[in-house]
Amino acid sequence: MGAEIELKLATSKRGLQQAMALPWLKKQASDVSRKQELTSVYFDTNDFVLREHDISLRVRKAGAQRLQTIKANSSALVAREEWETEIDRDEPKLELARDTALAP
Repeated sequence: MGAEIELKLATSKRGLQQAMALPWLKKQASDVSRKQELTSVYFDTNDFVLREHDISLRVRKAGAQRLQTIKANSSALVAREEWETEIDRDEPKLELARDTALAP
């Protein structure tokens, strides 16, 4: 299990330019970019039980790889618990969801 922490900022175009000019932030930027096609499919029950419990279940396809991801909101303001497992099909493998937020 990993933890995802998001930091969302709101600024003007000028503010973004100023921020990107900061030496410590500039050092973190990458000169190398790559293009990759991803297909993400989200799953829930017919009555949206996962959404009601702030849980998401996704299968993401990147080339031949399939990655099942389960995310659950934690009590922290912006942190989410996250479980990722490589799988061999386009549909979730719920048997691999033991010890995650989907466990009964």
